[in-house]
Amino acid sequence: MRELVHRSAGGSGHRLLVGSAEQIADDLELWFRAGAADGFTVMPADTSVDLENFARLVVPLLKQRSLLHTEYPGLALCENLGLAGPSATPDRHEQKRIGAVA
Repeated sequence: MRELVHRSAGGSGHRLLVGSAEQIADDLELWFRAGAADGFTVMPADTSVDLENFARLVVPLLKQRSLLHTEYPGLALCENLGLAGPSATPDRHEQKRIGAVA
């Protein structure tokens, strides 16, 4: 199975992880703590199974190791990224639409 995964996805230039949830969490933690990565994009081989398994099995391990947030301070993504939130006034598109009707 491992050889099949490497053969089918190996040519795409992405780093492949195959193993138990613990092994995958260990590998991601090693890369993160070594400063080799500040985040990861998960590209499951079979989205119907692998993505669910990653979320159900690996994500809790990463949370236990304080490698993933369990809570966020803001309600909106922009707040959690330290960016200015939406203003109280309508945006430019809303103003144009209102102006066009009036």
